[in-house]
Amino acid sequence: MKTFSFIRSIGAFHGLGVFLLFAMGAFQKGDASDWGAYHIVSASTSEFVLEAVDGVKEGATISIQKPNGGANQKWIVIEEEGVAKISPVEGPSLVMSAAEGGANRGTAIVLEKDRGEPWQRWSLVK
Repeated sequence: MKTFSFIRSIGAFHGLGVFLLFAMGAFQKGDASDWGAYHIVSASTSEFVLEAVDGVKEGATISIQKPNGGANQKWIVIEEEGVAKISPVEGPSLVMSAAEGGANRGTAIVLEKDRGEPWQRWSLVK
């Protein structure tokens, strides 16, 4: 598994001090099968990775857990027009989203069907 060197805080996890740690060069255009899958690792506690709780399905909550090699902990990151779409490897039609378009601190991060909405795209900030 690869990691990125960009760091981005996510609203729902902000209070936990969780940040995404990404590998340099992994933020690429095109089909994710060209460059593989990633664990998204907490920069504040590197023993945790992002996981789709209860499996890869619409509505699954994203949380942090100890790595177990499960498909619900593997992600593809695709650049689209300067922002990132983050999908589980086993469910590329689903994307990491702020639940129901929420923009407040503490908004849950979930998997939703990709509709190209702004709350379904992420900026990777160094």
